Amino acid sequence: MGWVLSWVFVLLIACVEMTTCTMGSEDAWRVSLYLYAPAALVLLAGMAITKKHHIKYLWLSLPSLVILGLCALVVGKYLIGATFQGNHLCTVATGEAGFNEYQSSWLQVYWAPFQLLVVTGYLVFIAKCWKLRAKYNVEENHS
Repeated sequence: MGWVLSWVFVLLIACVEMTTCTMGSEDAWRVSLYLYAPAALVLLAGMAITKKHHIKYLWLSLPSLVILGLCALVVGKYLIGATFQGNHLCTVATGEAGFNEYQSSWLQVYWAPFQLLVVTGYLVFIAKCWKLRAKYNVEENHS
């Protein structure tokens, strides 16, 4: 169940692209940061505690790699456009420079780096699970 939930929570990172940006609203990024990212981190911590169970169903991590790739593209776009270049989040989302006239918030600078930490955390966890699975397979073959 943990792998399937991780697909959902991590995919929600990329869902900020579906916002309308009415009047420069940053609500989609705020919800992503306040609700979805913490839920994804709690789930990741729970999966790390029950790692042996998740190694048994490791093949369920394969869709996560595709989803994490998509999220890395979305987060990378915001990391460059908003964090480094200083554009409004809606400017990055829609490509319309008019949103830069709206007052920007702290989300503009910190949303992408924090989401990048979430994506990286999942990638590291998946890599460790596959490594641990390989270790168990070697031990079983030598027994």
